Amino acid sequence: MAKSKHAFSRYKIINDCLSNPGRRFNIDKLVKQVNDVLLDQYDLERGVSKRQIYEDIKFMRSAEGYDAPIETYRDGQTMIYHYSDPDYDFAKHGLTQRDKMQMKEVAEFLEQFKNLEGFENYSEMATALKSSVLQSDNQNPAIQFEINEFLQGREHLSSLYDYIINKKTLEIHYQPYGKVEEIVIVSPKFLKQYNNRWFLFSWSHKYDDLNIMALDRINEIKPSKIKYKKVDFSAIDYFDEIIGVTNIKEELSQDVILKFSQNRYQYVKSKPLHGTQFDYKDADNNSVENTIGINVKYNRELLSTILSFGSDVEVLAPASLRDKVKEEVVKQLNFYNK
Repeated sequence: MAKSKHAFSRYKIINDCLSNPGRRFNIDKLVKQVNDVLLDQYDLERGVSKRQIYEDIKFMRSAEGYDAPIETYRDGQTMIYHYSDPDYDFAKHGLTQRDKMQMKEVAEFLEQFKNLEGFENYSEMATALKSSVLQSDNQNPAIQFEINEFLQGREHLSSLYDYIINKKTLEIHYQPYGKVEEIVIVSPKFLKQYNNRWFLFSWSHKYDDLNIMALDRINEIKPSKIKYKKVDFSAIDYFDEIIGVTNIKEELSQDVILKFSQNRYQYVKSKPLHGTQFDYKDADNNSVENTIGINVKYNRELLSTILSFGSDVEVLAPASLRDKVKEEVVKQLNFYNK
């Protein structure tokens, strides 16, 4: 059983090779492909050996591995590796027993930090891991997290994370909604999930500025030979003044005062809209019933958040935001007045 570092990454690369009907891979080509990808992603000093790839293939074939239908046929003096079942899907095989043991060990490790300041989210992560293991064993789950399993782009998360950690410049094929695909060269900095979508924050080499891309609009990612741009990016500072992912330079943060219905007020008290949320008080320092304030910049995400509460919220200030919300409500009303 292969237990070395980056084992799962190697299995995935081998799977990608054998799933490609347009190419033929002997052992030397498999070794080269695995090393090309690993050296790009992890900035390793040296690649893996041929013996390691033989061990990986052996494990992937095994019942304790992935039951992969890997077979060989002779082509001249060399043996070509392929899947005997063209419909085999490595991703749908599920967790191996070794995967499950490792996940349980990680969950137990994370739970040790749950009471430490700054590590509160580790408990949730541990619970998610344990729930995944139970579901892989076909046990009824006791908890469900909000994950859109049909969301495009999630397959890029792992590789993008590695590229960020290892400071690798990327060539990304990106296609905004309703537009043609464009190729951009970026230095990746940060990944952020918002409203069940993932976003990549990177530094554009063309515009020398921050670039934000939704992962579900990325068609392809390739490592680039261009030098990585070491530009400081503080996620804490960037998100401190906004809801969502859009930080408009020209906008200034301001107090947004919102009055809620009684039921919704209790909801936003228990689940604050933003880290700056406060109970609003009048000029005499008296609390105003069911009213809170947040200090943020205006962006589309702020507007969408307010509109999501429907008739349970009223914008008291600023007047400019109140007008924008009113304009959107009138547009919605017009749909039903036809």
